[in-house]
Amino acid sequence: MNKYQQYKLIAEQKFVEKNFTLEKISEEYNIPVKTLYSWKRKNNWSEKRKKHLSNIYDLHSLLYELLKKLIKKSVSIFDETGELPDNTTLTFISKLIDKLPKLKTIEIETLSEKLNTDSELSKSDDNIIEAIDKYLKGI
Repeated sequence: MNKYQQYKLIAEQKFVEKNFTLEKISEEYNIPVKTLYSWKRKNNWSEKRKKHLSNIYDLHSLLYELLKKLIKKSVSIFDETGELPDNTTLTFISKLIDKLPKLKTIEIETLSEKLNTDSELSKSDDNIIEAIDKYLKGI
């Protein structure tokens, strides 16, 4: 793989996964912005970024749903039998609960960066929150 191909792969990864702007990539790697726009268009970087963000959101949603189901099941068993969940379940629930705030922070930061780089919304908190809400609801 030549240097050109390496820079192209690095630039794509920074744009898609790290939500860098093309301007930031240009500054960091000394690649002309025109070249980056060309790579972005030819290789569908915007679609790849949307898919990446969607996958992150889907994973977080699944983790929230799993936690919700585990807690509901544990509460139901406790209500019916008076038995507490086994230690493995309690440990899993407590570890997942500890991770939720960090997951939520990452989710919000990722979506905020996406909105700030790709939309024409003003940077006011109200607009960002509203846009995140719409994005999460698929509107």
